[in-house]
Amino acid sequence: ITGRTRLGAGVFENCTMVGRIEFDGLANEEPPLLHNCFVHLGASSTSFLTGASTTSDYGEMVGGTVLAGSNLSNLAATINTGPNVNYTGVAFINDQQTSGSSDWKFSATGTFTGCSFGVRNENTTCEMTMVEGHWSGCTFTNVQVRPLPTTKAVMFSGCTMLWRDTFTEPVVKIVNALSAAFPTIISGCTLWYGVRREANIDYMVDHRCIGRALSQVSEVQEVEYNYYKGQLRLTIMGWSEPDQGHQYLYKTSNINGLISLTTNYKQKTEISQNFGTINGKPPQEEIDIIRPIMKKIEASIRDVCGI
Repeated sequence: ITGRTRLGAGVFENCTMVGRIEFDGLANEEPPLLHNCFVHLGASSTSFLTGASTTSDYGEMVGGTVLAGSNLSNLAATINTGPNVNYTGVAFINDQQTSGSSDWKFSATGTFTGCSFGVRNENTTCEMTMVEGHWSGCTFTNVQVRPLPTTKAVMFSGCTMLWRDTFTEPVVKIVNALSAAFPTIISGCTLWYGVRREANIDYMVDHRCIGRALSQVSEVQEVEYNYYKGQLRLTIMGWSEPDQGHQYLYKTSNINGLISLTTNYKQKTEISQNFGTINGKPPQEEIDIIRPIMKKIEASIRDVCGI
């Protein structure tokens, strides 16, 4: 389906849509349902996904992906849905290829449950301004959330917000808080405080060398290992294999730390060291203890892993 599409009652399953999509369901009918559809917003500033901004239009999208453009400058892909449009389990991906930032023209007032919002290029960032709506159990990766409630409250519950530590802006930026007509409500969300160090490597590193490196640091008394599967990534060939994650929890005489090694489908590796706490800053005394140990561990990883 290409061009401008106005969706009334009906089910659209496993469809590919390009261009302008409008939800035009009525309250007394079954709303239009997009199920596991792929929506591409195009590669020009005039292509966008939109719904109606009035309270009389209904619609739902369950599963699937909304991919915004390719190599767009100052992305003008617009998501503008009314309060009766609901999204469940949808992946919203900003396909900005070059470094820098590129923003969703995001004026959504619907309900988003279990959705993910991210930027395809991990070295870029994206801003989203919300004027009304409810985001529950959603994940925002390298996306700066900018609540600006103008018609009703903006509510976040149980969301996860991931932000690269090289970016200096806050992950949640309350815009014009004193002049906003309605509140921003954040509940059941977690904030992480502490020290994080990371290295990005252009080839695959055998995770087992991390365990060997830890064994050569005198302060490390015990090591626990865990394996997990990480995120999927959308590629031109479809969804990639999940990231392969390896975690090494090490214990010293009076403090613990964590090293993670993650390999993605491109066979690139990220190694990170983490020490911190949830929803509260760790004491400076603990930082002073762990930081020299982290340096020793990094030196050991460099030598043992050949990095």
